[in-house]
Amino acid sequence: MSIRVFSRCSLLSLRPVALTNRGIFTAYLGLAVMVFWSNPFFGDARAALPIEGQAVRIKPQIRDYKVTLGATRVIYDPDSRGAELWIENSQDYPMLVQSRTLDENQKESAPFVVTPPLFRLDGNQRGRLRIVRTGGEFPSDRESLQWLCVKAIPPSGGDAWLKENKKAGEPTMPAVGIQVSLNNCIKLLTRPASLHATPLDVAGGLKWQRVGNQIRARNDSPFYINLISLKLNGAEVLQPHYISPYGAQTFSVPAGVARVKRVQWQIITDNGGQGPTYDAAIN
Repeated sequence: MSIRVFSRCSLLSLRPVALTNRGIFTAYLGLAVMVFWSNPFFGDARAALPIEGQAVRIKPQIRDYKVTLGATRVIYDPDSRGAELWIENSQDYPMLVQSRTLDENQKESAPFVVTPPLFRLDGNQRGRLRIVRTGGEFPSDRESLQWLCVKAIPPSGGDAWLKENKKAGEPTMPAVGIQVSLNNCIKLLTRPASLHATPLDVAGGLKWQRVGNQIRARNDSPFYINLISLKLNGAEVLQPHYISPYGAQTFSVPAGVARVKRVQWQIITDNGGQGPTYDAAIN
């Protein structure tokens, strides 16, 4: 794909595009070009462009910055001294890693500290995060839900460590780059020692009932039931949700399902796996 450069001060006009693959690519390309012309970090690259009127081929580069966590959830005993989780940078350049904990609604901080809260993780290396409770009151008869959020921070032009690792952020002329920092949040489940079973032991006991044009699931256990699959009369529910301890959750019936008679569901286990399929009738 090539564009024609008219001047270094040219204004780029973007037309609305449909949300197709081609349209999304066009939107990303337009944003990348605007960043290229407005950000002083690309000054040398702009200076190397051809004179007015000449065609130049510009390659868009969209680079995401993310790390891999060693689990999909952390089960935390509130009376313990803490929990650990490994984290891996599978890229060939270093990144900064920032971690924090949030409450169930992901609006307020949770009473936990993550160490180190901010650190450099070199390319193709693993590190460890330690989560320690700092306070808070948790019920002794059921689980509580918080979130552990980990973000990989891309380098900026002024970072000293960027100069040591040009692959991390230096554009290859005449490429235009967008850096996308991804926030990875996993469940931090506080499980008191008085609970001796697991969600897998009680997942088959969910109670289902029809409420108008919706289906309601009732969870009479002290565990969060995290659904990975939910089918009504064999039709997949696109966004299954978790069901709180001693709580309920409603689900919309998929289009085309006239009368729901059976429900099938699967849950996510403590180790992040997929449990067996449960089946129940709805009267």
